[in-house]
Amino acid sequence: MVLAEAEFDEWCARQSPNQVLVSRALRAAVLRGAPMLDERVNVGRWLEGYVFYTAPGGSMVMAMGFTRAGAVAFHSMPWYGSPELRARYAEVMAPYVAGKSCFHFTSVDLPGPALAGIIAAVPRYLEIVNAN
Repeated sequence: MVLAEAEFDEWCARQSPNQVLVSRALRAAVLRGAPMLDERVNVGRWLEGYVFYTAPGGSMVMAMGFTRAGAVAFHSMPWYGSPELRARYAEVMAPYVAGKSCFHFTSVDLPGPALAGIIAAVPRYLEIVNAN
């Protein structure tokens, strides 16, 4: 299930105009590249208030939130769990890496092909996770 536009607009209301543009671009990329994921605003303690993209069964696969510094944080478990993805996209993604699973984006000029490749790895990630 995907958030209604009004729900996503409400989530965006606390962001700067630039963060809203980045959030909308990231959301579009995830919904286009990984339509099997559900989208919801997390109410749990870990990353509370982030938009979670979850696998059937509820485990977080990707998450998006905003920082006080004006960035949009984007967590990707396929990136975290795949040495192959990290090797393939290391150079392009290096300026955005903010942790083991996290990127910080400050511009709507996203690294499109690399980001699309990371998102496209969701089905394989789910296969591996479900096999264990």
